[in-house]
Formats: sequence, structure tokens, C-alpha cells
Amino acid sequence: MMDFNNQNTPTSQNILSVPRWWLINSTVSYEATKALELRVVVDNVFNKQPPYPALAGDGGNFSSVTSLYFAGIIGRTYLLTVDYRFF
Repeated sequence: MMDFNNQNTPTSQNILSVPRWWLINSTVSYEATKALELRVVVDNVFNKQPPYPALAGDGGNFSSVTSLYFAGIIGRTYLLTVDYRFF
């Protein structure tokens, strides 16, 4: 759980915090040859959205809202990398 502001009390604000939120990220790599490696990265595999009211906050506890919930704002993302080593 994340508080919007640690100094808030139950009488100062209606919503005091945001519930826990889990994301699953996955990576699969394949070594085709000793010199060639392929990698697929999937962030936010289940396309989980941030909990309410996560994006309504003003960045309490010194973190901006968009950096805390970036994967939920963007949604599922894919990344393909190819590593080739010249021997």
C-alpha cells in the first residue's frame, strides 16, 4: 500500500492510499549460435491497469505518479533484442 501523504489523517482526505499492485514481466532468450542470441521481453504480461486512484495522486512520498505506474499507463509492451558477438 502506498500513502499519498504520510501526514494525512482519516479526517483530512477521503482517499489516503493506493492498494498494492503487482505486475508480471517475462523474458525469454534463445542462443541460436555461440555468437547470436535472441531475447524477447514482455512487460506487464497481463496488461494490468493501475489501481484506483493511483493516477489522481500528486506524487506523494517524493515520487512522480507517472514513474510509479508507468507500466500500467502504457500497458503491455514488447521488446526484441538481438545480440551478435564478433570473435
